[in-house]
This record gives sequence, structure tokens and C-alpha cells, in this order.
Amino acid sequence: MKQHLNIKGKNLWKLCALGIIAIVIYCCDIAVTKIDQPTTAIAGTIVPITLHDSVTTNIATPPACACVNANFVMAFLAPKGWAAAQGATVSYTSSLGSGNMKLMPANVLEPSTVGAGTNLTWTASLTQKFGIGKNLVKDVEWVVYESNEIYTIGNTITILGTINIKLPVGGDGNNTSYFPAYVTCDSYDGLNYFNTTPDFSYNNGACLVQTGTDGALQDYCNAQLTSIDPPKSLSTEFITLTYNNKLDTAGTPLTGLTDLYLCVDSVYLSDGTNLHGICMQNKQTNLVQTTATSGLFKLTLWPQSFFSLKPGVTATKMVYFITDKNGDKQVGYGGNPNVPFTYVFSCK
Repeated sequence: MKQHLNIKGKNLWKLCALGIIAIVIYCCDIAVTKIDQPTTAIAGTIVPITLHDSVTTNIATPPACACVNANFVMAFLAPKGWAAAQGATVSYTSSLGSGNMKLMPANVLEPSTVGAGTNLTWTASLTQKFGIGKNLVKDVEWVVYESNEIYTIGNTITILGTINIKLPVGGDGNNTSYFPAYVTCDSYDGLNYFNTTPDFSYNNGACLVQTGTDGALQDYCNAQLTSIDPPKSLSTEFITLTYNNKLDTAGTPLTGLTDLYLCVDSVYLSDGTNLHGICMQNKQTNLVQTTATSGLFKLTLWPQSFFSLKPGVTATKMVYFITDKNGDKQVGYGGNPNVPFTYVFSCK
């Protein structure tokens, strides 16, 4: 998989021009020539990811002695439950130098937001600019690293290098598929732009599918018929279930219907008991369409009350279908009327 991104940058590196005072404009071409990233992984293993980079500097005025100082910076997206900031390690090799990368201190401000007056941290700025990448669920986070070394960068040089990420997967005990994303830049310019062209490199990786646990797959790569917000919660919290009827392009028993209901087949409880057959079609279970034509049907509920749970008992898993107003027609996972949806109550 090859991805190229040319970047023209101003102020890419901090000036150290040997006492010469001048207005200096820096340009840099950055190309991420290749991303080595697997598309499958097993929970409990470490996934190796390598970014191949090429950086060519062009510092104008004065060409003979201009140089700058900065750290290399790299950020990547990972599921929150993997706690990548506690487990991942990052290193790099380059024609300028090699070494390890450390976590960016949480209180360091990302440079492009300082001049703008918003003064965001690196993680907040990456989230504001790139959101959750290509993922469909807000259960991923940006993890930011910088090189241990500060490098002096000269004029008209080419730096070839690789960034090596060792990412532990499946730390939350779930099966997960998501889209990794990667940003490379420097500690001086950060996410700034030279005119309208970025002084950074943003690249998306292929969908990574992690399996190996007993849990249901949390799929952030592909749109699902049902989703629950927040994607990870306890039964003591309010949740909102959404059913997307517009994904029924192949046709399901509920295609075209607008009077829909939640039918809970089974609830697994913390005391080891189960509840079954919470499947009534009434106001309490009615999913309401957000607009007349949206195809999105929502129901907000508090599981503790919805399941009439005793104090000290919580739900650990919910197995459910979506039905019509009579309960005669139902849809489950993948549009199959016989395979239920599953939601695991967890804060991880």
C-alpha cells in the first residue's frame, strides 16, 4: 500500500542561523512512501507497524548557513480500550539520527493553535483537525510521541527514515475492527499550514481487524444496523440505541417500516442470573425516527430501570432484536432475523 503526500512548509524547523538576522522561509517535501501495517491481529499480541518517510528541506535566505532545531513528532489513532499510551513503544531510524520516541507531555500545546489563540494540547488539536479519522464510532483516541533527541536541520538536505510502532492490541477484552491513522510532523510547526498546504503528513491505514476474545466484534470500519452511544458504558448509565433502516439496501423484514421497537431476548446479570423475553411493543421500547426521512430510529433508556434490576445488580450483556409494531417481524445482526445483536456493558 503506497501513499504520497507532498508538503510545502513555512517555519518547518526553528531558526538557528548562527547569529544572522534575516527573514527565512522554509519549504519541505514530505512523502510517506509506504505503510507496513497488518490488517488482522489476535488479542494479546503486539502489532508491528512501520511508516517509511522521505523529507527534503529547502531553506531560503540565507542559504549558506540557515539551520533549525526540532523534535520529530508522530501520532496515531488507536481504540481507547487498548490504552496504547501505556503499552505502545515507538522508535525511528533516519539518515539524520536514530533513537526512541517518548509520549508527548500532556500539557504541551500544539504550535498551530498557539498563534490562533485556541491553545490546544496536541491530542485536542489532532482531534479537532482529524476527528476519528475514517472510523464510524467515537471510541478511538490520538496518541502522540516525540523523539528523545532534538535535531539540527540544515538547508537542502534529504532525510530518509522509518518510524516503527509496536502496538499491543485487544487490551480491553473485546474484538475490534478500526481504521488506524497516522500524522508525522515536527515540534516547531506542528499542524500549521504554509498558505493552504499542510506542514504535516496525514495518512490513513487499512482497516485492522482484531479478534481472539469471546466478545462480539465492535466494528468501527463498517456501518452497522444498530449502534449504541456511548459505545462503552455500564448499565448504570443512560444509553441511546440507534437503528439505521437505510442500510437495509438488500432488504430485511423491516425494510420501509417506520414503527419499530426494541426486543430484548436475554440480559446477563452480574449475580450470574439471566432475564429473558423483555419484548413488548409499547412507548417504553419504541424507537423514534429522528426526522421523517432520516431512516435513523433512536431510543434512549436507563438499563437499570428498563430491566427492573435490584440494587447492587448490574447488566453485563444484552442480546436483542429490532421488531415491527406487532412483534411478528424482526431483524438482528447483519439483517438476519435469527441472529441477535449483542451489546456488552463495560467501561473498557
